[in-house]
Amino acid sequence: MGGSAALLAAALVLIETRRRRELRSHRQAMDRIHRYRQAFIDVLRADFTELDAVLQRLLHCLLETIAVERVSLWLFADGRETIVRRALVQRRPEQPAGPSRLDRTTHPRYFDAVGQEFVVAADDAHVDLRTAEFERDYLKPLNIGAMLDVPIRTFGRHAGLLCVEHLGGPRKWTREDQTFAAAVATQIAFAFERAEHFEARDALVKRTLRDADTGLPNLVMLRDHLGELLGQGLGCALVAASSPQARLIEATRGPAFCDALMRRVAERLSLLATQDRILARTARSEFALVLPGESQLRAVEGWALRIRNALAEPFDIDGERFRLTLNVGYSVANPGDRVDADRLLNEASSALRDAEIEGHHAFDPSERGRAQRRLEIEQSLRGALDEGGFESWLQPLIDIKERRIVAFESLLRWRHGGEVLSPVRFIDEAIGSGLIVPIGRIALNAAIENYLRLCARLPRLDARLAINLSAPELMNVDLERHFINLIDRSGVAPERIIIEVTETALVGDLDRAQRTLDHLRASGISICLDDFGTGFSSLTWLKRFPITEIKIESSFVRGMGNDPRDEAIVEAVVALAQKLGQQVVAEGVENVEQLRRLQQLGVRYVQGYYFSPPAAAESFTDESIAAMLALLDA
Repeated sequence: MGGSAALLAAALVLIETRRRRELRSHRQAMDRIHRYRQAFIDVLRADFTELDAVLQRLLHCLLETIAVERVSLWLFADGRETIVRRALVQRRPEQPAGPSRLDRTTHPRYFDAVGQEFVVAADDAHVDLRTAEFERDYLKPLNIGAMLDVPIRTFGRHAGLLCVEHLGGPRKWTREDQTFAAAVATQIAFAFERAEHFEARDALVKRTLRDADTGLPNLVMLRDHLGELLGQGLGCALVAASSPQARLIEATRGPAFCDALMRRVAERLSLLATQDRILARTARSEFALVLPGESQLRAVEGWALRIRNALAEPFDIDGERFRLTLNVGYSVANPGDRVDADRLLNEASSALRDAEIEGHHAFDPSERGRAQRRLEIEQSLRGALDEGGFESWLQPLIDIKERRIVAFESLLRWRHGGEVLSPVRFIDEAIGSGLIVPIGRIALNAAIENYLRLCARLPRLDARLAINLSAPELMNVDLERHFINLIDRSGVAPERIIIEVTETALVGDLDRAQRTLDHLRASGISICLDDFGTGFSSLTWLKRFPITEIKIESSFVRGMGNDPRDEAIVEAVVALAQKLGQQVVAEGVENVEQLRRLQQLGVRYVQGYYFSPPAAAESFTDESIAAMLALLDA
């Protein structure tokens, strides 16, 4: 009986001991899980601003949380044939660090393992085949008993590995150990990716905002800086400078030599720059200096002279001495001026172009108002394109001999601000803004439509249609196709069409102009040389191009009664045209005296306000036409 009680008591003690042991183990596991969870939260909250600091913090966190003596970070090199230690954290800094480089040739199984497995957990590093290769040169010298290594992958590739090392004997790596080490490895990978991202971003920003050759701010950065200054309402000046010899030097010595010379120029000019005065390289041989707070032209002129004087001393390059000069142009924005960065840049560039003779030139502020008006006109033209603000008016051409209207010239008009404007008021803005081609297409369509309505309303009228083409329209590659398709669709015979071009429209590209006019003439369209005598007045045009008619510019007609030279010019043009078999039209006829003198000189076709100003097609009737022709008898 007594023996049974003793056995029972012993069993109860064993059970209680086991229960306490299990409870202690459970508490330790819960503590470990809590510790890992808190450490993992701390890892996730890590600041990734500076890479080296981030790596040290993560390695220390891993060292303390898993309670080991060494944690190291290794990166692959030589095409993943080598690992090189990037960082090391030891509990006792006086311990030896060990090798900093390991190769696949002496550790092939380990390299294969870290390339294929998610975690290499070697509880006994001396026995595990994956790590036993380190026995002689790594494990024994450092007294390492167990290793827990986690590969690091950045941007989908193996970048390196995180190595957790326990000193002394073997150690059983728990699931929590492995999971936490993998989490830290993931954060390390993220730190590398973030650092690489910021490095690429900084390099991109540098390439975007800096000149690669000199390191100076480029045009983009200069524009941003100017925009910031002007946006604050602060006055500033912009001085643009360029070397007129640079292009010749590049052509004779090559671009590399020219770039070397420009780097030396940048070094000289940089002496004038400060934190506030920004020097930028805006083109290969052009620089610009921003002068904040400068609004007096005299002070800016002084800076322009200082820039020019910066190149007074010659440059020594490869044993040769080169002297360069700088042309300088500048523009000033006063505080409160409605000037943006692009306008100030354009003004300084315009002044730089005008500096070719004097060496330095200031932009005239009065031009700013004209530029603003031109911008407003351009914006209004764009609106008129969308809203149908353009009209086609007609002006008759009279055959004096047969006493009839032989053609109507289609003239574009723009209804703007309560006025009807002729192209003289807006043609420069239309050409400069690139709107002349779409405006010209509208004018062509409107001219054909008006002509068809006029012919339908006045069936006895036997007249052709004259249409003007500007230089950009004549050079447009789609002109022939568009024009021929237009008259084909309208049913107007090509022989009923006259194309009028000025001498200045031909000189932009003589070959293209000739091809276009030859093709149009071959289709049956007549070609009239408009404003003859005011452009280049080259007789070559009359020989080279398929001209069928010549129109004498109105200023010569108006001057016939006052200047004998004008009358001599008209007489010479008429005689020349007769010799070449070309018709002559005199435009600008305003009174009967001019009409009679033109008749005496042999001019048969006339046009002008004496008969009719340009008017809407609906204003021409049988009665109004009869009244015009009656003026021939006045």
